Amino acid sequence: MRNIRDISVKGIEIGEAIKLVDDEEVLWAMIQTYCEDGENKLKAIEEALDNGDLESYAVHVHALKSSSRAIGAIRLSERFRELELAGKRGDAIYVKGGNEATIKEYKRILSELRPYLPEADKSAESNALAVEDLKPLAGALKGRDTAGCLKCLDSLKDRECSSFISGSLEDIRASIEIKDFEDAEALLEDVLLTLEVSGL
Repeated sequence: MRNIRDISVKGIEIGEAIKLVDDEEVLWAMIQTYCEDGENKLKAIEEALDNGDLESYAVHVHALKSSSRAIGAIRLSERFRELELAGKRGDAIYVKGGNEATIKEYKRILSELRPYLPEADKSAESNALAVEDLKPLAGALKGRDTAGCLKCLDSLKDRECSSFISGSLEDIRASIEIKDFEDAEALLEDVLLTLEVSGL
């Protein structure tokens, strides 16, 4: 895991965050949650504005005010505080005027923070088997390319997946080895459907 003090993002005073939280492991978790929740927070704010619901808007920016301060985004937190107060007093003009620039800054901080997330979490995520990883295999099956199919399966050996999918990939290999491509294609369809529905 990287040293949290290495975080260098304009607008983030990481020293202040460390003073406030006083536990680097907890702070890493808070930063990760801050980044992961970003899209949902943005969507909620956008919906509240679209509906002219300043009360809900104030609730959402209040949450961002607190979480931004906790991770050291002090100035951003202050901007969210001002928007929260404007929302509470029903000042739509102030909200409209200040929201765009504040959200732009929030998005910038999110994008610049993400690369600092603990490597273990990122590598686990990137090693999970995905639908995209199986497209070369589907193409090789379609072309009835035995060697190509087996090469694709070999490249997937170290990818993380459920025991069901792992077993299905072994069944696909067995079908390819006896040149039963139709059976292999049917098995692959089941695997793709499982990944699309559950991600497992």
